[in-house]
Amino acid sequence: MIFTRRAMSERRFPPSSLIDSSNHDPHLGQQAHPPGFVEDLSHLEVDSYQQDKLNYNSSRTPSIMSAATARASMIPDMFKNLPPLRDLLNTQTSQVQEQTILECLPFLGGEESGISYNNHGVPHLNRKRHIAFLHKSLRKLPAPYVAADASRPWMFYWALAGLSAMGEDISSYQESLISTVRPIQNSSGGFGGGNGQMSHLAPTYAILLSLAIVGGDEALAVIDRKAMWKWLGTLKQPDGGFQMSVGGEEDVRYV
Repeated sequence: MIFTRRAMSERRFPPSSLIDSSNHDPHLGQQAHPPGFVEDLSHLEVDSYQQDKLNYNSSRTPSIMSAATARASMIPDMFKNLPPLRDLLNTQTSQVQEQTILECLPFLGGEESGISYNNHGVPHLNRKRHIAFLHKSLRKLPAPYVAADASRPWMFYWALAGLSAMGEDISSYQESLISTVRPIQNSSGGFGGGNGQMSHLAPTYAILLSLAIVGGDEALAVIDRKAMWKWLGTLKQPDGGFQMSVGGEEDVRYV
């Protein structure tokens, strides 16, 4: 059997009666996309987002990387430019995301002055500053972090994992970690995100990893393994997946 490759035509297909009919607005005479629908805006008038893209491309300075480094760069071009597609639902979150992208692009494109890059075009890690930042993240955090109380296990896991990956001695955090997670372990098994919160698979996962990272029999003894086993059994579903909490949703990240 021989397959031949054919070029795709650029003709537009009519809306599907099964998929798109519910999104068709008879008053507009065209298909009305629901909030959050992503489409190509290249045919529309330049908006603020596209203007940012034009400004970024026009202001790009020559890369400080050598030609050999540029050729060896393994960062795909799609990560060095603003995304070609934009979510039509404009929110405060999407605006912050765009600002973050504009701040990161000079680093990914090798255009940030004073930054050294390796042979793959990736900026070298400033280990000293990064280690200091992670240690600071394990201390008392500013008041606005109260809103992220349920995510606290993830914060100290990320910090501990980063320090461990860079070869830092984190054994000094063992005692404080134990005193932090012991009160948020529920008798029914599992850990909550904070004191008084129900058991949830996400913070439980982060806490178990954190205890394993700091290591030691005392840290691992914190885990009520028998209760944890029973609790995980109640979360397991007939299809093999696990609910995040009793009666909660399934999440493929924790299967």
